[in-house]
Amino acid sequence: MQFIDAYDEEKANLLILASVEEWDTIELPDNISSMEELQETIENRAEEYGLDMDRPFPFLVKGVFSALNWHVIDWPEGDNVHTHQKHRTSGPNGVLEDQNVRILGFWSDSHHGIFTHHSTNLHMHFVTEDESLAGHLDGLGNGRDLTLYLPENNQ
Repeated sequence: MQFIDAYDEEKANLLILASVEEWDTIELPDNISSMEELQETIENRAEEYGLDMDRPFPFLVKGVFSALNWHVIDWPEGDNVHTHQKHRTSGPNGVLEDQNVRILGFWSDSHHGIFTHHSTNLHMHFVTEDESLAGHLDGLGNGRDLTLYLPENNQ
């Protein structure tokens, strides 16, 4: 995985790139009902799988969640005061219920405040199965039929 600082005329705040040639799949239990439980499950499975936990890695999760809290940032031009609450409410936001989604995330325990929030090792975005909605994942509840995809271990 490659990290790039991108400061151009558009002033990109975040750019994380990963190229994954092959994903390996791991079935997850249906009792995951929070972001904290998802993080713990991903960490445990990745460690068991043999990923280097000293390095960030991308992951995918596919399945259905009873609730998925989300937002999309639409920051007002000229507003230079950034808060977590503004990030969640500056644009469209809501809760999906019983939707089949794909989640693309990155895990790192050493990038808090850089590409993960200060209180988590995950940064995740989602897209609905019909691709009608995508955004940043803020919270989730009761997953089922979940599959975790990790980069093939020999990469």
